[in-house]
Amino acid sequence: MCIDISKLLQKEGARGEFNPETHLECVRVDGCEYPVKITEPVKLSVVNKGDQILEITYSGKASVTIPCARCLEDVEYDIPFSGVREADMKLPDEKRDDAFFVIKRRYIPIFWSPMKS
Repeated sequence: MCIDISKLLQKEGARGEFNPETHLECVRVDGCEYPVKITEPVKLSVVNKGDQILEITYSGKASVTIPCARCLEDVEYDIPFSGVREADMKLPDEKRDDAFFVIKRRYIPIFWSPMKS
C-alpha cells in the first residue's frame, strides 16, 4: 500500500488521516525477536506545515508472544507505539529517509515497522 501525499503538498495546513494495515511478523527488542500475533491498523496523520515541511504523526499497537520471565510459558503482551516525524520535501528523496518513513516521489509506502530497534 502507498499513501499519496501529493495533494497535501499543494496547500499549507492540509491534513490527511490514514489507517494503513501493517504486516508485521516479528518485533525485535534488545536483540531478541518475538512473533507478532495481532496488529491494529496504524493511525497516521500527515500535516503540511508550510514551506514543503510535512509533520507525520503515527500510533498503533501490536500483540506479541514472549516467554514469561518466571515460568517461560508464552504470554501475549501488547506493545503500543507512537511518534512524530518531520519530512522536508524540498530535500532529495535519499536525504529524507529515516528509520521509520521512506517518502519517494510524493508517496509513503507502508511496509515499515516502527517497533524495530
